[in-house]
Amino acid sequence: MKYLITFFISIIILQSSLAQDDAKKADKKEDKKEKDLPLKAERFIKIDTDEGTWTSLDVSPDGKKIAFDLLGDLYILPIEGGKAERITKGLAFDSNPKFSPDGNEILFLSDRSGGNNVWRIDMKNKDTIQVTKGDKKNVQSADWSPDGDYIVVSQGTRNLKLHMYHKEGGGGVKLIK
Repeated sequence: MKYLITFFISIIILQSSLAQDDAKKADKKEDKKEKDLPLKAERFIKIDTDEGTWTSLDVSPDGKKIAFDLLGDLYILPIEGGKAERITKGLAFDSNPKFSPDGNEILFLSDRSGGNNVWRIDMKNKDTIQVTKGDKKNVQSADWSPDGDYIVVSQGTRNLKLHMYHKEGGGGVKLIK
């Protein structure tokens, strides 16, 4: 009987020890997740430039401003030249700006949500709104409908397909099968 009690006590101690090890492993996984995401810059390097390559640009409907991407951020520049104003920043790669037909918003592609998706930025308050969602959409380009209510997006890997989304988001519809 004495051996049986000792045996059960040993099993209980062993189980609690294993449970603590599992908890420590789970904590380490959580620490690693917190360390990996969200991404934070290790250091900052100031870059001054007056030229760029592989940039996308768009002219505002009133012809007074140019929106362009440079090094993963979006900028606005008066059409006559001058100092560019950065309108997005951070570790996300933002590209392909497109002015809305009324000029109040800019559509752009960004990986800020994990995958390449369509976003828009309100030019008055600089708020960003995600239009498409998902990390496997593989969005290649996007443009506004003439009325500014819808966005047509080409997405896919090999065979790009056109999809249309309302500017507020949603599931979208495939335009071409």
